[in-house]
Order: sequence, then C-alpha cells, then structure tokens
Amino acid sequence: MKIALFGGSFDPIHYGHMTLAESARNKFKLDKIIFIPVGKQPHKLNSNCTQGIDRFNMVKLAVKNNPGFNVSDYEIKSNKINYTYRTIEYFLKKFDNDKLFFLVGIDILLQLHSWEKGLKILELCPFLVGLRPKFPVNTIPKQIRNKVFLFKSPLIDISSTFVRNQIEQKKSISYIVPEKVKQYIKLHNLYS
Repeated sequence: MKIALFGGSFDPIHYGHMTLAESARNKFKLDKIIFIPVGKQPHKLNSNCTQGIDRFNMVKLAVKNNPGFNVSDYEIKSNKINYTYRTIEYFLKKFDNDKLFFLVGIDILLQLHSWEKGLKILELCPFLVGLRPKFPVNTIPKQIRNKVFLFKSPLIDISSTFVRNQIEQKKSISYIVPEKVKQYIKLHNLYS
C-alpha cells in the first residue's frame, strides 16, 4: 500500500487540510492518508493549543466518511515532546511492507531547517508538498527541491487561526469546517 502521513495541529481541522489531503491522494494514487494530530510540539510548548483529545475527535469526525482517510492518536497519547522524525520512524516500522510518504504544505516545508534533525528527515521517506501561490517554488532551497514531490491542490485559503478568530468574533464557520466538526466545537464550547 501507498500511505501518506499528514501531521499537524488541526486546531481545528478545516476544508483546507482536507482538500490538500484529497488532492495528494488522487495525484499520487495513495491508498490511505493518516492524519496525525500533534501532541507536544517543540515549537509550541507555551502555546494554548486545544486539548489533544478534542483535536483528535474533530479529525476523526472530519475524516469518518472518507475510506481513504484515517486518523492516528500516536502523538496525542505520547507524553514526550513529539518530533516528526520519531513519528515517521514509528510508522516506518508499523508499515514496513508499505510505501510511506509525508504530506506537508510548502509553508511547512520551508520551516524544515528549524525541526529536530532538519533536512535529514527528508531521507526517511519522500515528502509530498502541496504548493501555494504565496510561496513560489523558487523559495524552496535547491538542496530540498530535488528531494520532494511537488503538486498543485485547489487553493482554499483557510487557516486554523482564521477559524478560531471567526468563532471568537461570533461569526459563521459554515462551509469552512465540516458540519460535524462545527457541531463538536459548539457542543464543547471550543475557541469562544
């Protein structure tokens, strides 16, 4: 099987995340994409990230009806700081007979130099990188560009920060997040 790992805060998950994932699944003929909500992030140790279980539950609701999507609580259950290289190594062992990829947007790829083990992560498995107009291909350093697979995805210019701000300002998030995610946010009084 061809499997892509898709890590992120997903705070909350929105249609931008899902469109990127579905575009990658179609483009690279992936059998499965595993969404992995992060646990403790080294870059955001002091941030007010929503509880892991809530982010996991929202992703689970969002991907429920897509047989090509799955969600893992691997990082959420961990008590350690989560480093991407450790997550990839874990899934490489778990799916040792499958072809593994790591899915990111170009904006995230451009931060790779600040990650633990930085560019060495690219040697663990191929990266699938969704392009965005605000980040031209020439912004990717040459030593990285030849090690990744670039692809275009329909542009849905949404961020989780935007979603949270909409909620704080008592504005609608319909058609920005899946309806079940919207209901979960309301039921658990998140972001207000």
